[in-house]
Amino acid sequence: MKGPLKPLSVSVIVAAELPQLKLLTGLVLECLLEGVGLEADSTDCRRIQLAVREASSNVVRHAYEDGSRGSVGLRLKVARGGVFIEIRDRGLPIPAARLADARRPARIDPENPAEGGYGLRLIEMTMDRVSYRRRRDGSNCVRLYKKLADAA
Repeated sequence: MKGPLKPLSVSVIVAAELPQLKLLTGLVLECLLEGVGLEADSTDCRRIQLAVREASSNVVRHAYEDGSRGSVGLRLKVARGGVFIEIRDRGLPIPAARLADARRPARIDPENPAEGGYGLRLIEMTMDRVSYRRRRDGSNCVRLYKKLADAA
């Protein structure tokens, strides 16, 4: 990291379509590189990118599976030695059973691994704090926090 951490706040909303997610991940990468001063190959940078990619692609693949068109909102804030990220949508809620599974120890058969289903677990493993709630207005909000290793 290049010097002390400077406050940064960015918000964006894109269509909930897989090609649009490149905009989100590109924005996050640019914020981490230029705004925060992380190196692209640093562990923190890779983990934050992975969590954002998984969380936002889960929105596209699962929140709007009823055929409705929607959006994905991302808010990134750098403060107090870490990166805070919120990912919001107005789609279907995350089933409680899936959230509970993501927090249990993995039972993966290396001879016959399941296709998919690891996104929430990867998010939990790569970030320092993860929370989800269905808001009163019907929106979903996934909050991610990563303490930066070199932050003072």
